[in-house]
Amino acid sequence: REQASMPSMEFAILSASKGWITDAEALAWGSKTSIPALADDIIKLMPADEQLRMRLVVLTSETIGRNNPMMAPLMNAQGVEDAEMDEVFGIN
Repeated sequence: REQASMPSMEFAILSASKGWITDAEALAWGSKTSIPALADDIIKLMPADEQLRMRLVVLTSETIGRNNPMMAPLMNAQGVEDAEMDEVFGIN
């Protein structure tokens, strides 16, 4: 899991296809104009002085890693099991 990653755009498309985010959110995230509401909701739970940085990281990162700190809360919010997310990232 430590090395598993994919392009953020690919993850946005996949997330929309699985219903984790809307198509409009995927388009906005992929074009780097805004982040999905689910990600923003999780970021709002972080300390205020970390929120802007995390929003910019989510918005501008070219890749997303399986062990990204946002992954576990996103998975929990969508009811995604480790095995399913491992499969998404090509981990057998």
